[in-house]
Order: sequence, then structure tokens, then C-alpha cells
Amino acid sequence: MENVTPKSCCFKIEPPTLILFYELNESGKIHRRSIPIRNLNEKSRIDDIIKDLNNTHHQKYLKTVPEKQLKRLLKKLHEKIYSYGKATNLVSPSNSDEDFNKLDDEELNKVKDKMSESFEQNRVKPGDPEWKYEIDVDFEAGNGNKLESGWDSEESELEF
Repeated sequence: MENVTPKSCCFKIEPPTLILFYELNESGKIHRRSIPIRNLNEKSRIDDIIKDLNNTHHQKYLKTVPEKQLKRLLKKLHEKIYSYGKATNLVSPSNSDEDFNKLDDEELNKVKDKMSESFEQNRVKPGDPEWKYEIDVDFEAGNGNKLESGWDSEESELEF
């Protein structure tokens, strides 16, 4: 399809999807095409994934993307999903509702190690430059107004 110029290509992890932004040459309009990556698993080979994608109706759009870039993106997608095994997926926010009781001891220890590592990286201790003893935060409602609560105001009086 020669009347299409690819502009940008990226991926979405959940569900695995390749996203292509392209320009229609005759109109100059930018379009977005979401291409699902089906049958992706831990043992998938990148060349096989590309072969499967080229056997879909999305083929005419994928032809415009350099194969080297497509391989690189699919490799990153595969690594993001499967690089650390099942433990990485369980720690991610998208799978936070995962039942850790169903894991065997080895997988559970991997999850715990990953969580501990993340905690330690974000932890602020006394002596750290960012550390503060007491932090007062005023939370606002989604519309920008300050949230009011009578229970903690100095003006509130108890009536019995």
C-alpha cells in the first residue's frame, strides 16, 4: 500500500497489541491501527510472530514499517511480558488482583524478592535528602476544589 506513510509504531502490553500511526498520503490525515498479537507466549519466536502478522489483513500496513523496527518492537514487547517469568507479571499493576496463594514456593519467593527490591528503591529513610519528618498534604477533589471534612477542622464542635 504505497499511499501510506508510517509515522510511529509502538506496542501495548495488555492485551499484546502493536499500534501503528500512519499518514494517508493523498489526504495527509494521520490514522491509528491497532494490530493484536495473537498466540503470543513465552516460547514464541519473533520471526514466527512477524510471519503470522503478515498473514492477516493488517499486512498491507505492516509492509510500510521497516522489518528491523518491527522485530525490535516485538522483541521488546516479548521481553516486557516474559523476561522475568511469571513473577514479573504478577508484580505489575495490571495484574495486582492475581492470587498469590496459587503460586508455588519458588514463584512466590521471586514475587516477594521483586516487591522488596521495588520497595527498597523507593524507600526514603532518615538521613536521605528527600526525607521529611512530617508531611502535610491537602487533597483536592477531581474538580480542583478542596475536599472538606468536618471531623478534623478546628471549628467543629461536638454536640450531644
